[in-house]
Amino acid sequence: MSRIPPFIWFILISFLAGWATLPLRKEIQPPEQDLSELDGLGQSVIIGSLGGLRALAADFLWLQTNYYWQQENHGLTETTARAVTRLQPDYPFFWIEASRMIVYDMPVWRFSKDRTAPKTVEKRIRREQAERGLELLTEAAKFVPDSPAIPAEKARIYWTVLDDPDMAQEYYRVAYEKPPHPPLYARLRAVILIDLGRYQEAMRWLTQVLATMDPNSSPAQYSLMESYLYDLRMGQNPREESDDPIPRFSAPMAPPPVAKEGTDS
Repeated sequence: MSRIPPFIWFILISFLAGWATLPLRKEIQPPEQDLSELDGLGQSVIIGSLGGLRALAADFLWLQTNYYWQQENHGLTETTARAVTRLQPDYPFFWIEASRMIVYDMPVWRFSKDRTAPKTVEKRIRREQAERGLELLTEAAKFVPDSPAIPAEKARIYWTVLDDPDMAQEYYRVAYEKPPHPPLYARLRAVILIDLGRYQEAMRWLTQVLATMDPNSSPAQYSLMESYLYDLRMGQNPREESDDPIPRFSAPMAPPPVAKEGTDS
């Protein structure tokens, strides 16, 4: 008589535990999310039956995902990573890490280590994988709409993979406007606007951000954006080491006054 695989025991025990604790969970847990948007009713029933063990199942599958990732197994890595996002859809970490595997790692696996893919093929594969990653992040936004990390990750893909800085700056704007308003995303949007030659728009953006930002919340980011704005107002491009002038849109900003000792600033 053949032995029952351990994974089958895990599913059976999880199902029974979820069923047995259902009355208690209804009292102590908030309403569960509607899983109908996931991949079919069958998967929804299985995930729902796990109940409080969904986190445990997600951790188990994430370990499996990392194992398949180390093996460079394209199909199983993506399958298990997507399954984790369905078990724990409220955690941006899983969505973002899954998308990074799809966008940045899997194209390299598809090229294979034994040969160098032609540039046209490499570009096509990278675009295909980037689009799959963006689709996953779009789905993530339905479950974690308040997370600034999701649009920021989309911005990164548009900027570094798809070479679409205009879409990237727009998603960085969306990311920054979500609490807690991470200043890094505001600065990256300014960087892209400057690189695109949209200096006036960059100045307006930096002025808006600095006017509402607490300098003590992120001194490094505040200082960098302040220096960008100063250079732009002086007619210089803060992104270039050379002193090539750029169109000046306002009078140069005077250096801040130096506070004298013994006086209140």
